[in-house]
Amino acid sequence: MLIGHPERYTDAQLDEWIRRLVDQSMPENRRLDYKAQPGERKEEWAKDITSFANELGGVLLYGIPESRNTESAPVPGRPYGIDPVSGFEQDLENVYSSAITPLLPTYHIRKVQLSEYPDKVCYVVWTPESWAGPHMVTAYQDHRFYRRGESRALMMTERDVEERYRRRLELRGVMEEFVASEDAWHNLSAFPAGVPATTIMVIPHLLIPNRIVFHEPPMQTWLAGRPLGGYWLPSMHGALMTSQGSADDQEIVEMHRNGAIVAHHRTAGKMDAQRLRFEVAYASEIYAWQQWLEVAGQLYQQIGYDGPVTIVAALQFVKMIYTLTHAVSGTDHLRFILPHGGRARLLSERSERTIKLQVDSSASELALRPNKVLREAADELCRAFGRWQADCFDEQDRLVQG
Repeated sequence: MLIGHPERYTDAQLDEWIRRLVDQSMPENRRLDYKAQPGERKEEWAKDITSFANELGGVLLYGIPESRNTESAPVPGRPYGIDPVSGFEQDLENVYSSAITPLLPTYHIRKVQLSEYPDKVCYVVWTPESWAGPHMVTAYQDHRFYRRGESRALMMTERDVEERYRRRLELRGVMEEFVASEDAWHNLSAFPAGVPATTIMVIPHLLIPNRIVFHEPPMQTWLAGRPLGGYWLPSMHGALMTSQGSADDQEIVEMHRNGAIVAHHRTAGKMDAQRLRFEVAYASEIYAWQQWLEVAGQLYQQIGYDGPVTIVAALQFVKMIYTLTHAVSGTDHLRFILPHGGRARLLSERSERTIKLQVDSSASELALRPNKVLREAADELCRAFGRWQADCFDEQDRLVQG
C-alpha cells in the first residue's frame, strides 16, 4: 500500500510501486481501487473518491485493468497503462469541487509515466480519511453518501452516516479536551507574571496514548537533529526543550507521547506601558510560529501519521487574565493591538486581552506545505484585529519581512 502523500515519492518510485502491485497480483482492498479507464460517468469519479474519504482514505489507480480470475477481490492485469488523457486532471478537479459537499479538505492527483510501457501512464488519485466528512455526492441527481467496502464503493445507510458524524465529533471532542487540559498549559507557569506569551499547539485528532516512544533510538536520533535553540530532555509527558536565549526569547516546547506538540514563547512586540497595551509584531510572531509547524510536519512524517490535525494559537498575558486552565484576578486591563509588521501604524483600533485562533489541516499538508498552513493561521490572526489577511507573504506563500 502507498504509505503517505504521493508527493513524498518520485515518479520512479511510484512507477516501481505500480509495477510491484501488478507483479504481486495485489487485490483491491479497502484502501486501493483499480480502474482500467476513467470512463465517461463523472458521478462515478465523485462516488469513488468520497467512498475513500468517508472511510480510511485510499488510492484510485486509473489505467490498471482488473482480472477476475480469482475468487477473491479483483487483481491487476497486464498490459496496464493508458494513453494520456488530455485535461483529465482538470476534469477531476472540477468534479471534486462542484459535485461533492462538503468539499474534500485535501486530495492529490498525479500522472505517472510507466517504464514497462513507455508510451502509457497511470493516474494516481489519493485522499486521506477526511476530517470534514462525511461527504455527499450532490450532483448528477445522486445526493447520496458512499463508503468503501472491501473492493467497491457502497451506499451508506442512515446509521452509517450517523456513525461518521458521531466519530468526527468524538475525535474533535478528545482534541478539545486536550486543549483545555492542564497538561497542555502547565509549562506556562515558568513564565513571569504579566508577560505576553504565545502558545502554539499542533494536535492530531487521533490522540493515541504512548503513540511516540521518545527513548527509543530512532526518536532519539530524530530529536538530536532538531536542537532549535536548546536540548531535548525527558519529561512526564514526552520530551521537553527549553531555549537557552535571553529572557525576551524565552521558549518552552513539549512533544507529548500522544503526538501533540505544545510550544510557549514570549510574544514578539513591545509593551506600551502608558496606554496599557502590547503591540504585537505580527510578522516576527509568524516567523516564530513557522519553525514549530515545520517541526510538527516532520514529526508526523517520522511516525507515519497523515491524518487530520488542529493548530491552536493563543496570545495571553500570563497569570493576569482568564486562560484555558485557570483565571487569576488582578490588573487584567492590558490589551493586545496589532501594528503593521511591528511598526506604530495600527491595522485596527480593536484590542483584546486574549486572542485565540484555530486552523484545521492535515499532517501531510504540514509536512509538504507548512507555509500554506502557516498563512492560513496568519490570516486568522489578522482577522482577529479586523484585517482580512496577513501581508507578510509573497504569492508562493513564502514569508517576507514586513
